[in-house]
Amino acid sequence: MSTITLVMAAVAAPLGSVLGDRYRRERVLIFAHAGLTLGTAATALAMLAGLPPAVVYTAATVSAMLLTSIRPTHNSVLPTLAPSPSDLTAAYAATGMIESACVFLGPLLATAVFAASGSLSGPGSVDAVLSALLLLGTVLVATIRPAEATEAAPSASTPNPGLRREVSQGVRTVWHDPRARLLVGLMGSRIFVLGVIDVLVVVLAFEVLGTGEAGVGLLNVALGIGSIVGASVAVVVTGRRRLAGSFRSGGMLTGLPVAATAILPVAAGPMLGISAAGLSLTSVAGVTMLQRLIPDAKLARVFGVLESMYMASEGFGALTASIAVVTIGPRWTLLAGGLLLPAIGLAVRSRIADLDVGVRVPEDELAVLRRTRIFSVLPGPALERVARNTVPVHVEAGTTVIREGEPGDRYYAIAAGEVKVSRAGTSLGTLGPGDEFGEIALLRDVPRTATVVFHRRSTAVVAQR
Repeated sequence: MSTITLVMAAVAAPLGSVLGDRYRRERVLIFAHAGLTLGTAATALAMLAGLPPAVVYTAATVSAMLLTSIRPTHNSVLPTLAPSPSDLTAAYAATGMIESACVFLGPLLATAVFAASGSLSGPGSVDAVLSALLLLGTVLVATIRPAEATEAAPSASTPNPGLRREVSQGVRTVWHDPRARLLVGLMGSRIFVLGVIDVLVVVLAFEVLGTGEAGVGLLNVALGIGSIVGASVAVVVTGRRRLAGSFRSGGMLTGLPVAATAILPVAAGPMLGISAAGLSLTSVAGVTMLQRLIPDAKLARVFGVLESMYMASEGFGALTASIAVVTIGPRWTLLAGGLLLPAIGLAVRSRIADLDVGVRVPEDELAVLRRTRIFSVLPGPALERVARNTVPVHVEAGTTVIREGEPGDRYYAIAAGEVKVSRAGTSLGTLGPGDEFGEIALLRDVPRTATVVFHRRSTAVVAQR
């Protein structure tokens, strides 16, 4: 039944994420949380009332389908809340840390509620407590107030294309962009390994270590602690401009400890903890790089494709591991599953390194544009996209960059230095750092209205139409 739930969730993820590109994302996030709260409450009521299993499974599947729309929308809302790229990376890292802490604390809470409620009403009571926590989360999400509406939010009069076409746009965006395709594929492969680990935790505890249910609990605790540590490390490591190295290192940390467990099973606890830390690191680095690569108007849909990949990969990983344990044994399954990510990382290492070219954070250009009159009002994601399309130039003193009456296709923002502006031979004054010129010809499609000469050696950021 869990496999069916994962399949349905994988199908629903791209569909639900379309809403995040159609409407204001903070509102979609609120409704998604509210829907998940109601779905979980319905599941709890069905179990506590002793309704037929089909009713319980249906409610649980609907809840899982609603869940898949939350993470893509959440990840696409964060850029509207973070004032700078470094803040956005920290926000993704904090999200990973909170998720890791919840993965660790959730089973402990469920165990306590189950023990207090008894074996018959325990599952329903756990879902009832979960729905109460989700209600609190919905109230907190309702307090989100982005400074600006996302670029994707259309006006009431803007017609929306068909749902099928919008879903396919997200898939096509990933498929036709080699960088996005590589990232989503690599992140899916790490979740495949997570599915393998989920199965092997039980196999290790019962068949290899002989520790039974207690061993399963301890290994899951190690995974939870490792995830928290990895997310904490990601806050620092992914604050760098280049993230491909962190992403590649996280893949190695995820796989190699699993392979080492095949050789030394008694070290399974710390090894799986290290592996979970690697998973957290690749998650934060990968999501951050993907956000920088994808246009904002399609961001939620692409995150929906990623969510679908997560669900499908985890289910396929668990299925593959179950078959492999029976056919080749637990240790060979550990070895093969552990070596998968390092092998893939080595095979595409140059392509991973090239990702940093596409996801470079233009910090210097951003700093210049933030001081200008035109671009200072833009929200962080939009400003970052403008900055990526600019080029820093160094100009010698006496250089004339704009002549009155000529056509213009460039805009300049001064980073350092000074220029003199004149019209019909009459001086109009000087401009310095933080000032801009050349925008009139671009905005109004008219010839240059003045002549601009660099008074001394200067640096400027240039955007070309």
